Amino acid sequence: MGYRIYFAGMPTDNAHEYFRHFGIRILDSNPDSPLNKLPPLLRQDLDKYLCTCNDVPKIEIINAIVKGATTVEAVRKETYATMGVGCCTQQVERLIELLCAPEPAKRRRKNKEGS
Repeated sequence: MGYRIYFAGMPTDNAHEYFRHFGIRILDSNPDSPLNKLPPLLRQDLDKYLCTCNDVPKIEIINAIVKGATTVEAVRKETYATMGVGCCTQQVERLIELLCAPEPAKRRRKNKEGS
């Protein structure tokens, strides 16, 4: 018998439905996921509060950035993060920097003839 993992008191197979109900987009491990722009350390603890003053989880801030909040002010308006003491401002700025960075240009390979 395998292990069953629970999130928010629900089996993980229902977690996507739980988040969809509240309008939260789940960022998964597909190759096009914005999470792939983040270093492994920042991909951890997505459900933990990044903004402890207003109880805003990291995933909510990431989703706001993915939806178009490209400044701290826009993230603040969307999520209320950084409205308290402001101790999370640098972390929000870093997420914006990483998630809004342009995709690196793919290098073209030269063929054997040199063109």
